[in-house]
Amino acid sequence: MSKGKESFEILLDQIDLDETMRENPLIKQGEIKQVIVHKQSKSWTFVLAFEKILPVMLYQNFRQNLEMAFQDIATVTMRIETSDGQFDEKLLQEYWPLVLADQNCSTPFIQQVLKSQQPFMEDRKIILPISNEAVIPNLQQQYLPMIEKLYQSFGFAKFRIKPQLDQKQADENKEQLEALQKEQQEAFMQQAAESIASHKQQKQEKKQEKQSAEGPVTLGRSIPSDELVTPMEDILEEERRVTIQGYVFDKEVRELRSGRQLLILKITDYTSSFVAKKFSNGEKDEQAFDSLQQGSWLKVRGSIQEDTFMRDLVMNAQDLTEIKHEERKDYAKEEEKRVELHLHSNMSTMDATNSITELVEQAGKWGHSAIALTDHGGAQAFPEAHQAGEKNGVKIIYGVEASVVDDGVEVAYNPQDVSLSDATYVIFDVETTGLSAVYDSIIELAAVKMHKGNVEETFEEFIDPGHPLSNTTVNLTGITDEMVRGSKSEVEVLQSFREFAEGTILVAHNASFDMGFLNMSYKRNNIPEASNPVIDTLELARFLHPEFKRFGLGVLTKNLV
Repeated sequence: MSKGKESFEILLDQIDLDETMRENPLIKQGEIKQVIVHKQSKSWTFVLAFEKILPVMLYQNFRQNLEMAFQDIATVTMRIETSDGQFDEKLLQEYWPLVLADQNCSTPFIQQVLKSQQPFMEDRKIILPISNEAVIPNLQQQYLPMIEKLYQSFGFAKFRIKPQLDQKQADENKEQLEALQKEQQEAFMQQAAESIASHKQQKQEKKQEKQSAEGPVTLGRSIPSDELVTPMEDILEEERRVTIQGYVFDKEVRELRSGRQLLILKITDYTSSFVAKKFSNGEKDEQAFDSLQQGSWLKVRGSIQEDTFMRDLVMNAQDLTEIKHEERKDYAKEEEKRVELHLHSNMSTMDATNSITELVEQAGKWGHSAIALTDHGGAQAFPEAHQAGEKNGVKIIYGVEASVVDDGVEVAYNPQDVSLSDATYVIFDVETTGLSAVYDSIIELAAVKMHKGNVEETFEEFIDPGHPLSNTTVNLTGITDEMVRGSKSEVEVLQSFREFAEGTILVAHNASFDMGFLNMSYKRNNIPEASNPVIDTLELARFLHPEFKRFGLGVLTKNLV
C-alpha cells in the first residue's frame, strides 16, 4: 500500500466516516496526494485523489466530517484530483449549487445573474442560458473561467462553459433549479445534523473516558457550606481572600512548558462574571481538571488580583468545590406551557452562550411543545436544531432575526416595455449652482439625441439664475456670470428640453442627481415630472464592473472604449 493510501486510511479513521460510505469503491481507492498547511491563516488544504468524481452527497458528507474533525485545529478545504474526470449532465447540475456556494462566487453580480440558472449539455458542449445579453461579455472575461476552475477542484475534467442568450430555457432552468436546490438543501441539512450529532457523541464519549474522579470535584481545602459568598458585582478591586460561587460557562486547560497544567474557568452568578485560574499540583489535580465540566456549579475561594495578561481582575483560586444547584423549574400548568418565539443560540455572535441543543433539551424538560430559533442573520444552527428537536420531542420553528439593508441603487427608473436596440436616447447633463435640488437651480442643460449609435440632434442652453454666481460654482463648472447673463428663463429652457426628449430614454451618469434637479425644476414651474424611462450609467457600471475602484466617466472611457 502506498504512503498516500495509508495516510488516507488514517484520515478516514480520524473523521469517522460512516462505514457504508467507507465501503464505496471510490472511497476505498482514495489517497492523499498532498496536504498544504498555511501556518499564518491556520488553514489546511487536502489534495485527495479518486478514480472518478464523487457523487455529490458522498462528497458533501466527506467534507462535513473532515471540517468537524479539524474544527479545533484549523480551517480545512478540499481539492479533488481524478484519473477519470468524465461527467454527465446530471452530475454537472448537482455540483452547480456547490460551485455557487464557494466564497469566490459571493459577488452580487454572480448571485443575481447565475443563481437562478444552471448549465446543461448539448452536442458535448456545456451551455449556460442567459436572459440578459449585456452581461455575457463580462461573464466570459471574468466569471466563467473562475467557475470552470472550481469545477476542476471537484475533480471534473477541463471544459469550457458557453453562455447563450435563451430567455425560454433560462425560465425553465429557474424552475428546475429551485426544485433541485430545495431537494439538495433538505438532504444536506439532514446529513449535516447526523454528522454533528455523531461528532458530539464522540466528543462526549472521549470526555467520559477521561473522567476518573467520582462524586463532586474538590481541589484544595473544603469550603464550608455556610461560608459567606460575595456577589461578583460587589468585587471592584483586589482582595486577599474572597469566596464566590456560580455557573461555569467556559472551561480551558492549557499545557505549560513546565509540564504543569493551567485551569481557566469562566464563571457567572448572573450579577457579573469572573475568570478563575488554578495551576495543577500533581496528577490528582489534573484528573480533577478533566472531571470539571462546563455547565457545573462551583464554589471557589482565593485572591482577586489584576491579571497582566487579561488586563482585568481575576481570581487566583486556592480552593474549589463542586456544588449541587437546584435547576429552574417551569411551574405553569400542562395546558398553559409557553412557546418561546424569540430565541438566540451561540450562533448569534456576542448575543448568547448556549447551544441550540442545550436550549431545546431544557424546553423538553419543561414540557414545552415547540420552540422558535431566531438567530441573528444566519441559519447555521438549523441542522443541530433539527436533530435536537427530534431527540427531545420538541417542534422546531425555524426563523431568523434579519437586518434589512439597501442592497443598491436602481439602474433604471420609470421602466417601460421598450426595445433597447430600437430606442432613441437622450444623454444629458446639468450644471447647477449647488448640490441641493430644493435650494439650488440649474444654470446649464446640455443633451445629445442618439439612435442606433448615431447623433441625430443636440441641445445646449444656459439659464440665468437671476443672481451672481458664487466663486465655488464658477470654479467647479467653468460657467461665469457673463455666460448666463441674458439667457433664456428657466421655464423656457425646461419646456424646450421636455419637447426635445419626448418619446426617448433619458441617460445620465449619476442620474439620481440630474433627475432630482430636473424634476424639482419642473415642479417649481408647474410642469409635470418627466415620465421618460431613465438609465443611470453610474449604477450600471458599478453592477457590471465591481472590480473597478472608481467609476468616473474618464476611468470608464479609458477601460471600456
